[in-house]
Amino acid sequence: MLARVIGVLSGIVTLFAFLYGETGSNITLTPWKIGLITVFCISILGYLALEAYEYYRSRPITTKTDVDFHAFMARWLDHPGKVAILSANLSWGDPKIVLPKLEKKAASGDLLLIMEKPSALSRALESKGATVKYYQAIGYVPQSRFTVVRFRSPHGKVAVGWPRAERPGRLLTLWTGNIPDTMAHQC
Repeated sequence: MLARVIGVLSGIVTLFAFLYGETGSNITLTPWKIGLITVFCISILGYLALEAYEYYRSRPITTKTDVDFHAFMARWLDHPGKVAILSANLSWGDPKIVLPKLEKKAASGDLLLIMEKPSALSRALESKGATVKYYQAIGYVPQSRFTVVRFRSPHGKVAVGWPRAERPGRLLTLWTGNIPDTMAHQC
């Protein structure tokens, strides 16, 4: 983003250098120069507004408290479409806030769980329609956890969580757009 903003600023400098070169130090504003400046300024404002919107849409989000985390996950799981979750044991799922969302996704067949080993919760969600895969047999425990909403969709989003000791917050939204689903697809 910084490179694009620098590009816009260099365009502004180029425009004023062009106008200065045309008339020397005495800039005479003719109608076509006023039109050129107007179009250029509108383009710059539109571009900067688009950049701000894109940043806002894909900005990293870190939750600092459990209440914020559960509220975020409840909103996150409300996204339409499939959800894929890689978690050791789903201990982050608040029974009053997050669990009903997981049950709803399971009932509609839109929940894929990838967990270390079976648990009472994973079995309950599987009985309600969730697809559950376990990774304990491969002997590798991932350091982070993730949740993909709109799984296998060009509008997917990924939230990645780390243990609190490694990072100050609880989770971070990292990617939006067409999410590679290699790991979840191969499980």
